[in-house]
Amino acid sequence: MKVKFLDRILLFVGAFLTALAGVGTFLVGLGVDRIAVSVFGAEGLVINRWLILVSGAVLFLFGVYLLTLPKSGRASREDFVVQQTAGGELRISVKAMESLVHKVMDAHDEMALKGLTIENRRDGVVIDLKVAMAGNISIPLAVAALQKEVRQHLLNASGVDVKEVRVSVDTADNEVKESPFLMQEPPKVEPETAAPPQAAEKHTWFGFGRKVDEQAEAMPDAPDDEDIAQVEEQHLEGN
Repeated sequence: MKVKFLDRILLFVGAFLTALAGVGTFLVGLGVDRIAVSVFGAEGLVINRWLILVSGAVLFLFGVYLLTLPKSGRASREDFVVQQTAGGELRISVKAMESLVHKVMDAHDEMALKGLTIENRRDGVVIDLKVAMAGNISIPLAVAALQKEVRQHLLNASGVDVKEVRVSVDTADNEVKESPFLMQEPPKVEPETAAPPQAAEKHTWFGFGRKVDEQAEAMPDAPDDEDIAQVEEQHLEGN
């Protein structure tokens, strides 16, 4: 039952006064041994000291209990998520929503649930997940898919539109063989082998130097001194 704001104020004031009266009664019991009370002018009713102390303690505890009533009512409402349907009001417990989240997590071998908290706020339901993921998967892709899947599954199963799904990745140690979020291993790069040294070529301007060398190789060798002497002797004999 929803308590109005004015009723909450009155309840708080009454609880506070009751607790204060209990404290006062208890202090009075500590200061006196007994109290004589007259009823309709007739004396003779005596209240013992222990009875006064017990009465003060009971009043104080009752006042404290009244102060906790609004909090307990609010806590009980937070245990259920309320949805308005065409036929009336639908209440879904937080434990039922937790079991739905567990079903989603059980379908993923690359993830393990470490902690789960569901908060039923005024602006919507917020889910906090603490998971351990495999080290050879893409964590951003896996988290985005998990958030979408949790929201969609809860909407289809319970009709609750989750406002936010928060995911905290605790560890990423183990590895899996099959997963839609597996990362591709980078290709192995082999070390480059040194190329064999090549003979240095002469610098040429537009190939001119190379043509000159080829023409020099094609030309006959220059005559030496012996060849010149033989030519001169043959010329003298002819004359």
